[in-house]
Amino acid sequence: MTLDLRLLEILDCNLPWYKRDDIIDVIKESPRSYIKIETLLRESAQFEHYLNDEVDRLDSIAEGLFTQYHK
Repeated sequence: MTLDLRLLEILDCNLPWYKRDDIIDVIKESPRSYIKIETLLRESAQFEHYLNDEVDRLDSIAEGLFTQYHK
């Protein structure tokens, strides 16, 4: 099993946000992570007090993966 698939499995664990961010930063280049990123995007709540909230961040990653996959 490759690293990106193993990391996708770990994202389902109860992790602190900063650990999840580290994992997402690693898998954001993998087309196989597209569905997981979209799922996280759908499940994320907006926190207006953050300059860049999780929805914006995940949306940007998902858009990049979609564009990369459909070239």
